[in-house]
Amino acid sequence: MIAEGALPVEVSAVPLIGWRCWFVLPEEGLLRPIYKRGLAWKPRQALEAICPDHIHAVPDKDCKCGVWCVCHPLMLREPEWMTTPPSGIDPIPGALVVGQVALWGDIIEHERGWRAAFAYPTHLYLFADDERLAATLRDKYAVPVAWGAQTEDLRRLLPRTPATPAINAATTAPAGTPLKIKPSDQLLRILAKLPKGPLRDLATSRVISQTPAHNLDSESTREMSAYLPYRDQARARLAHALERGGYYTKSYGDQWRSVLIHRIKYYSHRVVLRRNAVKVSAGDVTATRRVAWLLIARRWTETKDHYRELARLRAELGRTRNRFTGKPLAKTTIYQRRTKVEGMLIHLDNMLNDLATIPTPSYRAWRELTGK
Repeated sequence: MIAEGALPVEVSAVPLIGWRCWFVLPEEGLLRPIYKRGLAWKPRQALEAICPDHIHAVPDKDCKCGVWCVCHPLMLREPEWMTTPPSGIDPIPGALVVGQVALWGDIIEHERGWRAAFAYPTHLYLFADDERLAATLRDKYAVPVAWGAQTEDLRRLLPRTPATPAINAATTAPAGTPLKIKPSDQLLRILAKLPKGPLRDLATSRVISQTPAHNLDSESTREMSAYLPYRDQARARLAHALERGGYYTKSYGDQWRSVLIHRIKYYSHRVVLRRNAVKVSAGDVTATRRVAWLLIARRWTETKDHYRELARLRAELGRTRNRFTGKPLAKTTIYQRRTKVEGMLIHLDNMLNDLATIPTPSYRAWRELTGK
């Protein structure tokens, strides 16, 4: 807690300015408290505090309810839950945000800050080198947002925790030390130059995805080379199957050829991404454009693969007997196949609708859009 021994409740017509912290998820763009994570601060709407335990006016001098804020960012060092989760709470997902907050209505003063009935942020400081996320917060909450190196002065006032890492190596490395650029940061710099619209939304969502297929920041040369044996193994299996005239028919059915080719493409795609990620880390703009282009184009490939799988399942619906044993299929098996096909049809329709809204430029136009 901020302090013990609250003073009497006072009513303030003029807002007081306090400080507090939140976290924000890149794909969501909403301020969420570090402790009470389910209570997102709604954009362009004053937060009215409520008491989750009792029915009474908020804040109450005999309760702990209200919007808590400290009077100065230095005070964020003392209540640790302001910047890091308390014991038993999961680490902060996304990025840390520190902000100035206007407080009004009924206010109770404490030794290091206040708790109030109403609040709204007046200035935000995003502790991440993410211009796109800063722009999202600025548009949603209609307040100034500082980000990246602009927050370094404020960062020095806060306790050094995993939630407040250095923005980049320049803040800690000796002079002359070469900086290591994270691939995803380099990609986002390119994508931030795209005009707002469906293409930019698809590109940024694909790049910042946390799936192992696209999380380039965690990859290394050793991890990249791990995909090479799988790719070579898939190639050897395809060559062996072609030589034997369908060796994997029993494992993959009539689609054995397309399954093996898909595996080769799958691992080859990841090898290409890993190799280019090394160049991206070195600041190669051309490699950055190529990686981003591959990640966007992957959406079309996923749609095509989805369509082929749907065609295969539709062919399966025409069979009423097991292809290997010849026994009639159970009614539940047939029903499950039909249900799966119906679900995939809906998903395919959604994917095609999404792609229809995305203008697909040529690579020459792509270079012009992203600039030099």
